[in-house]
Amino acid sequence: MSVVTATSWSPASLAVPWASDFTSIAANQINVKTDPRLTVKAVGDGATDDTAAVAAAIALASSTGGGTVYFPASSYSISAPSEPSSASNAYTGIPLIIPSRVILLGDSPTTSVLLVNNPNGADETDWTGTWGGIDFQGASLVGMSNIGLTFMTASSTPAAALWNRGSNGVSEIFFDNVNIQLNNSRSIWINGTNDLLISNSTASITSNAGPLYFGEVSNSNVSILGNSFTYNFGRVHLLNENGLLVQGNSIIRNALGEDLQNNTAPESGGVELSLSQNVQFLNNTVETLNAPSNEVNDGEAIMSQNSTIPDALDAGTITAVTANTLTDTNATWGSYTAGAIATYPEIVVIYSGSAIGEWRTIQSVNPSTQTLTLTQPWSTTPPVGSSYALFVWTLSNATIEGNTLISNPNGIVLWDSCFNCTVQNNTLTNSRNIILRVVDQQTGYPESRRVHEVALNNAILNNTVSDTTGANPAQILLDAEAFASDSYTGMGMLNIQVGGNTINPNPSNLSETWAAEASQEGIFPCFLFGPAPVKSPVTTVFQDINYWSNSLSAPVTYVSGFLPLTTQACVTPSAPSN
Repeated sequence: MSVVTATSWSPASLAVPWASDFTSIAANQINVKTDPRLTVKAVGDGATDDTAAVAAAIALASSTGGGTVYFPASSYSISAPSEPSSASNAYTGIPLIIPSRVILLGDSPTTSVLLVNNPNGADETDWTGTWGGIDFQGASLVGMSNIGLTFMTASSTPAAALWNRGSNGVSEIFFDNVNIQLNNSRSIWINGTNDLLISNSTASITSNAGPLYFGEVSNSNVSILGNSFTYNFGRVHLLNENGLLVQGNSIIRNALGEDLQNNTAPESGGVELSLSQNVQFLNNTVETLNAPSNEVNDGEAIMSQNSTIPDALDAGTITAVTANTLTDTNATWGSYTAGAIATYPEIVVIYSGSAIGEWRTIQSVNPSTQTLTLTQPWSTTPPVGSSYALFVWTLSNATIEGNTLISNPNGIVLWDSCFNCTVQNNTLTNSRNIILRVVDQQTGYPESRRVHEVALNNAILNNTVSDTTGANPAQILLDAEAFASDSYTGMGMLNIQVGGNTINPNPSNLSETWAAEASQEGIFPCFLFGPAPVKSPVTTVFQDINYWSNSLSAPVTYVSGFLPLTTQACVTPSAPSN
């Protein structure tokens, strides 16, 4: 790796439209060892406590309008302890604080290394006022380049290492060519940022957390490019993102040591995209090593789900409608529904009648008239008697393309509704499946709320799913799961394309069965799962399903009572004309 000095580094190397905003910051360089403006200078021997010198260099950069704090090749010991919260909730953590307009720059990520020590990480609570580590909270125009960060704590309790949790409305943060060894710490936790770049970096972690946790507060315009992430438990969490590009990364989870039966690991897997929109997930490698055999309901390589948003959750029939309202006098919308609509991006989707596929975001609800007001008028006003469902899109406007998935307990699983999502040209080897799922189930929510979901305008195209070991079935499913006691009414899949996919079943046993939704290998475009009796024809759940040029490389022998559902009447056996 070539050495980059303070004078040779240029923000243009970031290759993002906003890189030039760092030009003046890069021009003001402060060498932590030699700058004459510093009264205390760093030693950089890896043993001497350089906290005061580094903090002074950061303060000088900030007070002079912004600057680059340069760390020549050396190891710098920094103390950034956590502390328990005080009775007055005063800020008691002592992080290394990075204010706006400051860059941390080294010669290379292996020769310029910050050794960040948290001597009392066990005292850290979940309140950020107690966190130590490196704190970018509230900072814009900040970044790290060509530098290493090794987080060290004597505690067995994960503490914060690199974070801006609690931020909102900040902008332009980058981590480029950074080697981040999180060890037993929390994830890198970035929230509330517009224009965020992580590129050409490595991050590893051994605690019960994945390397990244984004989106407690939404980020926008996020690029994660050419990185290598390794971890043992948890996921790469990219939640609530708007404008997300994840491209050319290596994401490897070594699950050795997981014990799901004794609950020693959290939910784990590859990448979670839940509640994100405008997503491109391209040409990444996602691999699991040493997955436990009982991780069959977990371990998705790429997934989205709605496990945290208490939706308005309802379905019914329109009794009155105007250009921008919908009324259902049989609904039971009250304060709970009104609160959910005011808090979350609730939508209404029409899934029967002449306006099928129309959807709008809900602005408000009038519980006295059981009327929804929409943020925009209908394009085609649905007639009275049309069926509708209320929920939150779990993923929207997403392209998952060109990825290589290896030995994951589950593959690409888009739970709980998806709008305008395309899964194409991916290669899954011993990674089980591609699943698009909707669900209808009873809940414990107030006002008789019940989960009803619709998947709309999705495509599964030209993927290859292979089973070479017999450990996981190779499958593609359009999966409608109903767990309520009455019927599948209230959910659906509309305008779905399934074309050009290849399933390579395990050649050693073509009649093998597994304990799974679809117990054998194949492509199942009309799959109904769950205990609910089918009160409506399958074609009310699956509508406008185009299915063409899909293949099995070897003929699967299906057991008695189990059909390869490619023969169901819900599909149109050709590509759509447009």
